[in-house]
Amino acid sequence: MNFEVFPLNLMVDPDQVKECLCCLLHTIIFNRAFGQTVPVEVDCDFVDFTYVRIDNDEIVKLVDANVGALASTVVPNQSARTAMTLSWLEKKSKKVWGFSKEENSCWEQWTVALAVEPVKSENERADRKRRLARELAQNTATIVQIVNTKQSHIPPVHNNRMVPFPFEISTPSSPTGWGLDFFKGMIADATPTFV
Repeated sequence: MNFEVFPLNLMVDPDQVKECLCCLLHTIIFNRAFGQTVPVEVDCDFVDFTYVRIDNDEIVKLVDANVGALASTVVPNQSARTAMTLSWLEKKSKKVWGFSKEENSCWEQWTVALAVEPVKSENERADRKRRLARELAQNTATIVQIVNTKQSHIPPVHNNRMVPFPFEISTPSSPTGWGLDFFKGMIADATPTFV
């Protein structure tokens, strides 16, 4: 599958993982919403930065649940590297062995890579907050610039929903594969077509 991939990078304190991931993921979702949206400004607690998200409880819960799950794996006072991916999908019908099956095809993927580094002093904490505010501003500007210039890969919109394409949020450790579960899913999702 060919799809656009856009990497974003941040260095954060363990306490900032959740807030920074929410900021960037919501910024991507807000800027890829094609319908009429109601913006909500969100002030970050751990850094001097404000971002905009869509006023949609389902999206907020989905982002919070995924980000919370990743943030819970980060050990305080320990360095780590982790990432979260947001993939935009398009539903496509596909015939497999005489059956019609709907599958999701990725057309764009954003990966937020985090270097988690605990601060060692209050001076370092103040410096890190200023640097992180700059990095969030740069990443947000990058998101907006990409969304406004890279549009040729976006599939046609066939509905009038605020967010017309499904998306999934995952971490590199999310299991996917071609094992028995793949074939079970293929059979369960297949709808017979009559010729």
